Amino acid sequence: MSNKVLLFVLLSVLARTSFGQSDRDRWVDSVFSKLSRQAKAAQLFLVTAPANPTRDDINDLEDLAKDGAGGIYITSGGPVSHAAMLNRLQNISDAPLFVAASAEWGLRQTWDSVSGLSKPMVVGALPSDSLVRLWAQAIARQMREAGVHINFAPNADAEIFSGDYLRYFGDDTKLAGSRATAF
Repeated sequence: MSNKVLLFVLLSVLARTSFGQSDRDRWVDSVFSKLSRQAKAAQLFLVTAPANPTRDDINDLEDLAKDGAGGIYITSGGPVSHAAMLNRLQNISDAPLFVAASAEWGLRQTWDSVSGLSKPMVVGALPSDSLVRLWAQAIARQMREAGVHINFAPNADAEIFSGDYLRYFGDDTKLAGSRATAF
């Protein structure tokens, strides 16, 4: 009897998630149904934003946004100039642009004038994963406030390359996996 009830509940949940679309899903479908095949393929690409964009750089990025680029990858610079540039690009793009950055220790790694957080190697030494989650939440809050959607960090590999060691949780595979999962 309990197996039948469990199967019914499981099938009910699957049916609800399979057939019922949320408002967000409908919105995404409505945006993407308006895009051409080329623009849909272009959504797979991120273009790199220069650290201190000139007028020519912004014109080039505007052209790419109009052509359907999926997002912008910010590698350095300042939050004020990038915020103005991103707002401009979001306004002319047919679909909302993803904004990405490498933020192993928060946006300070990528942007100047932003508060930094502890580096992953330091976080690897914390006594519990719950503290790692709090650290990750602080990074997520910083990114959300800046309008950054994707974090290409931290590096969860246990093979550490010299000169770049602060980007890793450590060389212990279990620890690196545990910290990456908590992150």
